[in-house]
Amino acid sequence: MSAAMGVPVSVMDTASEGGAQPPASAFSTSAIVVIFATGLAFGAGKSSEDTSAANTLSKVLLAVGFVAFIVAIAITALRHRRARTAAH
Repeated sequence: MSAAMGVPVSVMDTASEGGAQPPASAFSTSAIVVIFATGLAFGAGKSSEDTSAANTLSKVLLAVGFVAFIVAIAITALRHRRARTAAH
């Protein structure tokens, strides 16, 4: 739709023209939280010397959740930087 005809421009149209970025996916954020929380739940009450499958799974889920969190922060920072650069 066109803003010239008096109809508001959608968020997607503005994003494609270098305007506002569409919001980050809530699904990816909640998936990271669920993975990390599941890792914490599996490892609750276990010592670091425990070699059970639950403790191993806990360590893997915590590692994956942490890496996903760091990647999500990096992507968010890059989006913010590109939006600031495009605005100037």
